[in-house]
Amino acid sequence: MDVTGIHRGLVTTRKNFRRSDLLDLVLPARHDLIITGQRRQVIDGRVRAAAFVIALLTVAWVAIDGLAFSGALWQKLATGRVATGMLLAFLSLPRLHERQGHLVELRALAVLLIVLGFFLASNHWLRSDYASVESFAGMTAYVYLPFLIAAGISLFPVVAIEGLLVAALVVLATMLTAALGPGNAQEAHNAGSLWLLVAISGVATLGGILQLRLLLTVTEQSCRDGLTGLLRRSVGEELLTAQFATAERADTPLSVLFLDLDRFKAVNDSYGHNTGDVVLANAAAAIHDGVRRQDTAVRWGGEEFLVILPNTDAAAARIVAERFGRRGLGKRPEGAPLTASVGLAERSADEAETAAQLISIADGRVYAAKSAGRNCIIDAAGPSIPFNPHPTTEG
Repeated sequence: MDVTGIHRGLVTTRKNFRRSDLLDLVLPARHDLIITGQRRQVIDGRVRAAAFVIALLTVAWVAIDGLAFSGALWQKLATGRVATGMLLAFLSLPRLHERQGHLVELRALAVLLIVLGFFLASNHWLRSDYASVESFAGMTAYVYLPFLIAAGISLFPVVAIEGLLVAALVVLATMLTAALGPGNAQEAHNAGSLWLLVAISGVATLGGILQLRLLLTVTEQSCRDGLTGLLRRSVGEELLTAQFATAERADTPLSVLFLDLDRFKAVNDSYGHNTGDVVLANAAAAIHDGVRRQDTAVRWGGEEFLVILPNTDAAAARIVAERFGRRGLGKRPEGAPLTASVGLAERSADEAETAAQLISIADGRVYAAKSAGRNCIIDAAGPSIPFNPHPTTEG
């Protein structure tokens, strides 16, 4: 195999895993658990920070309102600001976001927008009850609020659908507030101001999408193995631990396949590490293409791979492993099919108490498969199953 072919094979494999998919920036359902988790952390963290800062500014503005307004209007505005500040301060508490499944991902952002929306609407109606307002400058600060809220979308890594939905809610809430309240000439939302709000919302949504694109790039670079494009071992361990806990709570099956390529050391010894890298990359591509969307493939180390199969019992996991064998993992440099020794373990059937124990059971069965002659699958059922039923030469 020439160097050009090796380079082409590596580049092609990497592109298969690293090419940016436009749909990832449009639909959140396209994201895997790693991206979803990273996005949740970023959004929740920024919501907490934004809520804390806005809470301080909202309460501090009471003093500025005191210079612009007086009497009963100032008292009502101050009461609303203090109440809003308390709600936002509560939203900024970490424990609220760390509760199991509570206020995750965009829910925290939605709560923040709802609080700000009620604050905007209530102040609009409060001030519209007064025929005479002492300070137009004081009113102007409130008129700018919808634009500031819309601009804030750019702080969060949102997909296009989410950003447009949030932007639409801000625009509709502003239109509804103006339509239902008596209003006044200074803060009437004419076509020009609404168009400006739509434009700011659109630009902010684009900013949020770019935030997401950066998050996808950074997460991919930090979580994926440079050669194969599969998840790194540390990330795979973290993901399996989380899925094990989920399966334990819901009492659902969880299987893992531990694949160890057969006689791979001979490839490096006879043909060099560059050729070995191509063999590994091709095997990883075959594993990636063979898993279902809900499954996860991990490069465990060297020529070892782990496939995590949530909601999959031992019988279904065996079917997945046999499918890998039928489809193949690529070729050895001499042209023979590349085979693997596979250990299969399932949480319930093997009575594994932890994710680490589940991996240990599967790893032990890999050694048993090696001892049984390689090119086979071993699970709790007992006798080995051929991995590649018809290898042209010994794997």
